[in-house]
Amino acid sequence: MSDGIPPFRIDIPETDLDDLRDRLRRTRWPEPEPVDGWSQGTPLGYVRELCEYWRTGPAPSTWCARRCPDMASAANPTGPAGAFRKLLMRGPN
Repeated sequence: MSDGIPPFRIDIPETDLDDLRDRLRRTRWPEPEPVDGWSQGTPLGYVRELCEYWRTGPAPSTWCARRCPDMASAANPTGPAGAFRKLLMRGPN
């Protein structure tokens, strides 16, 4: 019995990923914040680390396999990941 949940796929053209990596590489960073901690927003060092991870991190083809092993098979709507997907598709009500 099919519940109508479409398969989950990550399909990002490599040219778009190359463009993102290039933009991240060319980021013009502001001066560091004058105080430590999060009192003035997200610390610059944290954002820089996150951007570096996006620029050099794993390829999108491995995202699902690494983060969502239950969803590695796109047609598998069962298990906790499948239930989460159903919640996203249908909403909480």
